Amino acid sequence: MTVKHYYVAPVEFECHENPVTLGDNKFLHTMEHDGEILGIGGCILNAGTGAGTATQIQVRNATLTRDYYSTLPEFRVDDKLANNRAVLASNGVLATHTTFRQGDELVLDIDGLPGGADSHSAHVWLICGFWRTV
Repeated sequence: MTVKHYYVAPVEFECHENPVTLGDNKFLHTMEHDGEILGIGGCILNAGTGAGTATQIQVRNATLTRDYYSTLPEFRVDDKLANNRAVLASNGVLATHTTFRQGDELVLDIDGLPGGADSHSAHVWLICGFWRTV
């Protein structure tokens, strides 16, 4: 008998560039099971410089050419700590379609940078719900 199990787990993306540059496909993850994105979190080791600006990220499905956020999550320069680190200040707004299929490739894009262009080492994790057939 085939049964589908649902479980929640993080999917991690890391962009170790120093400095981070604009562009697509900074990190790729092939999804092991069908699922959906439930939320996002992250931190950046250097939030960069440039008052009022941010490092903006986009998570997209390269297989289906689908963006998952209609408003981008961002690490804001104004929110950095004394050691210049910042957590994901804005979790963005998930788009209407948050699902993916087994084998789809999800990628992390950098769509915006602060004025100083000196952010580095972004770590992002998606909280995903997975359907696994056993």
